[in-house]
Amino acid sequence: MTNTLTVATNERDTTQWSPASDTHFAFIPERLGQAGRRLEHFPVSVLFVSSAVSEGGRTTSEAVYEPDFGTFRQDDGVGAMVYRNKYGENCLLVMAYDNRTAEYRGTKIVGGTVVGTATGHGWNEFFANLGELGITPEESRRVIDVDRPWNRRVLTTSD
Repeated sequence: MTNTLTVATNERDTTQWSPASDTHFAFIPERLGQAGRRLEHFPVSVLFVSSAVSEGGRTTSEAVYEPDFGTFRQDDGVGAMVYRNKYGENCLLVMAYDNRTAEYRGTKIVGGTVVGTATGHGWNEFFANLGELGITPEESRRVIDVDRPWNRRVLTTSD
């Protein structure tokens, strides 16, 4: 079984779609704010996608993390904010940007346990690294049938 990472330039870019089994996709999201604004280093949302082939055909799991603006903090040049999985409250992504070093850091927490951390110097590098974390089996997610892309139906949603 292969294990690959495909990077797309934004959440709507499907040109990178791959039929390979057990494939993780990294999406480079849009920024929340314009240059010079306090949220310029944070994304509108973070999308994790993993595709796999099983007995029932090919399915894709997705987990979408959205910003919790009330958690934004800036201290000593480091801005941080929590992103919550829209499919379940027990899944968090804590993102930080250090203005002094221009480094991003993201930590994914599922059910109170840290399941992975990614860093990067630059927007695209960071989100490609973050995408490599993939989706954990315990992570709240939506699973869709992708054997026929024109018929994207939801198979299951785990909370």
